[in-house]
Amino acid sequence: MDIIFEDCGFRFFPFRAFQVSDEKKLTSLKKKAAKKEEDEPEKEKAIRCGQCGSRITTAGDRMDMNGQHRHVFNNPAGYIFEIGCFGRAEGCASRGTPTMEFTWFAGFAWRFAMCGKCNAHLGWHYISSGGSSFYGLILDHLIEEE
Repeated sequence: MDIIFEDCGFRFFPFRAFQVSDEKKLTSLKKKAAKKEEDEPEKEKAIRCGQCGSRITTAGDRMDMNGQHRHVFNNPAGYIFEIGCFGRAEGCASRGTPTMEFTWFAGFAWRFAMCGKCNAHLGWHYISSGGSSFYGLILDHLIEEE
């Protein structure tokens, strides 16, 4: 039986309930699990220093701060930076004394984040008084593996 809505001309066919066999459910669950496993390597893709190629962080370490991963800021000297926020950046070395001066994230002091291998400036390491921290890394100073 077709249901016709005269005012818009759409035709709907009644939905019939059906039972999915346990075998089909199991196959569907296996497919979902396989898809999840395929997505896992995406999270582990290395993000490397654009100067020396050293591994800095991973795609899985991306995080949002103030509702977004990417931010555009300018420093007091007028330089504009597009940064991405990362929960970890094991390839970075933090340099300098943490300061609240000109911080881009309220409640977080910053230090420089340098490549641990070649010492290239990659961004900033942000630290709160409560001990939480994250990295704001300059996106055009990084290379993401494909």
